[in-house]
Amino acid sequence: MEASVVSRIVSIDFADWIALQEGRQGDLAGDVVDQIATELQAVARRFVEEVTGKRLPAGDSGLLPYVQRIWNCVEFHWRRFAEVGPIQLSEVISRLESGQLGLDSNITCNVLRDVVLAQAMELLEEKAAVMFENDYMPNVRIIAQHTGGAATVEMFGNLAADLILPREGKPPRIAGYRGKAALVSWLRTAVVRDWISHKRKKAERASETAGELVAQDEKSDGFDVAPCEQLLRPIFVQAVASLNTDDRVILKLLILDNVPQQELARRLGIHSGNLTRRRQKAAAHVLQQVQQLSSSGPQARQAGECLELLLTDGQLELKQRLAEVLTAQIRSTDSGNPASPQPELEGEVP
Repeated sequence: MEASVVSRIVSIDFADWIALQEGRQGDLAGDVVDQIATELQAVARRFVEEVTGKRLPAGDSGLLPYVQRIWNCVEFHWRRFAEVGPIQLSEVISRLESGQLGLDSNITCNVLRDVVLAQAMELLEEKAAVMFENDYMPNVRIIAQHTGGAATVEMFGNLAADLILPREGKPPRIAGYRGKAALVSWLRTAVVRDWISHKRKKAERASETAGELVAQDEKSDGFDVAPCEQLLRPIFVQAVASLNTDDRVILKLLILDNVPQQELARRLGIHSGNLTRRRQKAAAHVLQQVQQLSSSGPQARQAGECLELLLTDGQLELKQRLAEVLTAQIRSTDSGNPASPQPELEGEVP
């Protein structure tokens, strides 16, 4: 496998953005992409050896699926991290290896190792299966015990096999893990969803009034968002309150009042690019405050679990309720006149 083959994984259209992050503006796009491909290949070789025991040479085609899986993960988080300013690939890799995802500070993980393990399991690597059993199944059993007791632990006793078995017209379930969160978080979601689905089907078989029983079952066994909403609501309120007035005005006008960005920039007398950066920094500040307040409060573990659920599990009702909290807090600011003296934008240039 030549470097040019790996380079195709990274779109050439992405080269300008990468060059900005790496501080290599003006370099040839192909050179920028080749550098990233080389770094990705080195990471893949390191973790493939750790997970499978195989020391693959740089030109081995067997590295390609691992590099692709790693890049999917890296690109997702790189774009998130870069919202607050340029960041080099080496720093992104360091954060992912140390579990600094900006999602839940209570979980320790190596996401790059997680995605390589998932890919190795998909390829039916024996050592990967043993690693999953030793390193992840104890957590799965704990999650299952908390979800439904001993019966649930027994139900998920052979989860590894279920994750790698082929499905008709679909890839195995483990193919769905892309490293957006820690593997243990993804497994928690899988266990909870499967258990709820199992209880729902059991209720449907047990009664002709399946619809009523399913509704009752979902109410009793599904995830109740009320405790998480109650726990996170004051955290979200405090996070928005920590914004300065100028930033709250900008978020209100752009997001809630739908003022076109170019028009707002003109009325404030600043460049549109500066306004974009200010908006991104304000949003990132709110998320950072939410994470910090969640991890430092008296109920840090529960808040961390709720925040993780909110960011990775697609809990639509919880997201809607907390979005309403954010909206109400931002709208409550005294927006004043959009043409009033512009916010301070020190250090930002057109």
